[in-house]
Amino acid sequence: MGEQTKWTEKAARNSRNSWKSLITSRIDAALERVNRSNSEYIELCQQQEKDEKIVDVLLKKLDQEEQAVIRQYYDKEIEKENYELEGAYMQGVKDGIRFLLGLGVLRVNDWPL
Repeated sequence: MGEQTKWTEKAARNSRNSWKSLITSRIDAALERVNRSNSEYIELCQQQEKDEKIVDVLLKKLDQEEQAVIRQYYDKEIEKENYELEGAYMQGVKDGIRFLLGLGVLRVNDWPL
């Protein structure tokens, strides 16, 4: 593999990592606003805390292998939700750009490439 190819792949990887970091920080900021201003969300979180205590009691009734399977399921569910949040954020960015292009606020030919 040539030096140019290695450099290009490294640059692409760094760009993806930077973009992912930006998306994660923006999602965190949005969720922070939801936490403070949405009473339904706050109520849901409080109910979830109560339910978590019940789930912990139920999990203790299972052997360690069964507990591990259930915890792994929930970990994967959270991981999947993170991918979905990132996808929704990216779609929002794309939609916002298309909207601004449609209004004529942004023009592609104004961007130096």
